[in-house]
Amino acid sequence: NGPVPTGLVFADALQDTIRAADRDGLAGWIVDLRGNTGGNMWPMMAGVGPVLGEGVAGFFIDPDGLERVWGYRDGIAWIDATDVQRVTSAYTLKRAQPRVALLTNRRVSSSGEAMTVAFRARPDTRSFGTGTCGVSTANRAFTLSDGATLQLTVAVMADRSRTQYGGVVEPDEVIPDPGAVVPRAIAWLREGR
Repeated sequence: NGPVPTGLVFADALQDTIRAADRDGLAGWIVDLRGNTGGNMWPMMAGVGPVLGEGVAGFFIDPDGLERVWGYRDGIAWIDATDVQRVTSAYTLKRAQPRVALLTNRRVSSSGEAMTVAFRARPDTRSFGTGTCGVSTANRAFTLSDGATLQLTVAVMADRSRTQYGGVVEPDEVIPDPGAVVPRAIAWLREGR
């Protein structure tokens, strides 16, 4: 046996945290993406999948309109027909499709923005805080003749309703004061308004 891939460790840790916190009677979940500067979106999606829910979560749409669809099912983050990241033991919430409060700020970028987009247009979901960094795009590496690599933006992110972003993803409720974000999210989870 070799070392366990870090993506699997991260995805499993997220699902273990969700498993430990889940209980009957929860008002909902807070997904705090503030400060998530990105990395690899697939372990994040596989890990938060029980809260995100099964099915299509978003798209990458290129300038010609070609779509690549991505989402979560049975402990697996996938794109098109390819499984990208799975967890060791998929967890299912006690209450399917819970209410979710999503927290964002200007430091949410890249793959953090992919997670923001994944929760957009999800039923019973509302976002709070400030807009994201503004790089809700997909990049691809191109190897040049001298061996150097050039990263280019080749598509924009779109949510499950196909609303395209490509820049800042604004929250449903702009709350500039960081100290007011969590109390407002909790109030919405409890009261629904």
